[in-house]
Amino acid sequence: HTRRWRDRYWEELVAQWPFQFHPDGMTVEQASYYHHFTWGFYFQLALLRRQNGLPVPQSLWDGLETALSLMTHLTRPDGRVPMIGDIDNARSIYFYLPEDQWDLRCFQALGAVQFSRSDMKWVAGRPCEELLWLGGEEAVERFQALPARAPEKNSALFPHSGYLVWRSGWDQEADYLMFDFGPIAAGLHPDETPSAAHGHADILQVEVCLQGRPLLIDPGFYTYFGPLAMHRYFRSTAGHNLVEVDGHGQAVHENRLGWSRVVTPQLLAVAEHAPLRLASARITHFSRLEQVYHLRTLLWKEGAYLLVVDYLGTTERPPQLHHLRTRWHFASRPLRLEGESLWAESGPVALMAASAPGRYTLVEGQNNPPAGWMAPGYGHLQPAPMLLLEQQSTLPVLNALLIPLRQEASCKIQLSLQREADSFSLEVVAKASVDRFYFPARQSPGVLTLPEVAVKLSPVLLAGHLNHSGGQRRWFVLSPASEANVTGQFSWLPEPIEKSLTT
Repeated sequence: HTRRWRDRYWEELVAQWPFQFHPDGMTVEQASYYHHFTWGFYFQLALLRRQNGLPVPQSLWDGLETALSLMTHLTRPDGRVPMIGDIDNARSIYFYLPEDQWDLRCFQALGAVQFSRSDMKWVAGRPCEELLWLGGEEAVERFQALPARAPEKNSALFPHSGYLVWRSGWDQEADYLMFDFGPIAAGLHPDETPSAAHGHADILQVEVCLQGRPLLIDPGFYTYFGPLAMHRYFRSTAGHNLVEVDGHGQAVHENRLGWSRVVTPQLLAVAEHAPLRLASARITHFSRLEQVYHLRTLLWKEGAYLLVVDYLGTTERPPQLHHLRTRWHFASRPLRLEGESLWAESGPVALMAASAPGRYTLVEGQNNPPAGWMAPGYGHLQPAPMLLLEQQSTLPVLNALLIPLRQEASCKIQLSLQREADSFSLEVVAKASVDRFYFPARQSPGVLTLPEVAVKLSPVLLAGHLNHSGGQRRWFVLSPASEANVTGQFSWLPEPIEKSLTT
């Protein structure tokens, strides 16, 4: 009987793996701490069976490696993983209590030995106690003998899980961006049906590190049983780097862990053509607000700046007046707001531009309603600056946040925004270049007229040109995904632009 129950239990666990993790790695709960929690149970059982001469299907080992590979890329330059989704104090691999709950590089060390992965050793940095307890001295020796090599690519796309990671390199002072375009969690519903999940209402969230230090963050998760308003704040759209419209976010709270009326994300484009990296995704509506949508576009110019552009559009006819709240959550550090720029002691960390009038405020440690907090560990609450933009306007509205990537050049960067016919134009003036980007104004993706050359494009997400001092302009166009190209289409346009577009 014991063997029969052992084998049945194992067969059911293996059968459940595809329902616990996406094909490219992330737990379907969309919670990075519980990702490691679930992974650890499977890993220990697989080791136990192997040590007892029992079979472990290769498909499970492959799944374990894929799930850990995703975290290889999500791990930030400071060694922590983004604080995505819920967390508690539980650990499935629990041989020591780390001072930092979000430093989970011990799992990378285990993966380095199990899968002979030099890139996981690079991220792990050093052997850990878990190696000794789970694999003995042999595991530690294998870790030390394995060469450490940085992963080959500085970009990683996980379309099923819903994450995109860009970085300037794999050293501890690298720049880093994580874009979350995945679902809130599996098993949720677009209607009034309630369902519990550990995922947060965080679709289109971005997290940024500059020179290895966290700048824009996911504030994390505080507690399951504390004050309801604070509990919901960390799980809500308002508790992330996102936009609310008329007080509506991406899902409706049902008690503490339940969600209903959940929105669905859509990835529109991902492209990388030096010196540019671009990505665009959207939600087609807000919870209880069916006719308003949010499209977010990211533009990373290597060694220069990161631009986050939010387009809020509507299918209403005629357009109605809406109250928009855009929030940006920063890691705990002294910041000051000066007009449409945000400063740290080292210099400007963000520049803002908006197509509709609004008011910027910097909030920290506010209780009613909760705002300006982060939870560095379960049950730990810490004030942290939050930038709030409030606007009252008809739609469409286009807002932009620019983050200089290098402080020595940041004071030379200027950001401006204009509405021209059927386009919004953003101009970034730096010390040695003037870059201009055009976005459709009536709807997005949509028709776009380039005023400089009187050329009409459709359907597009954006177009623009890079113009180095004394050099020729380089035009490009980014079009949305199609059946033929699921990550969109990027094209450089040779001069003269009129001829290149008509032939």
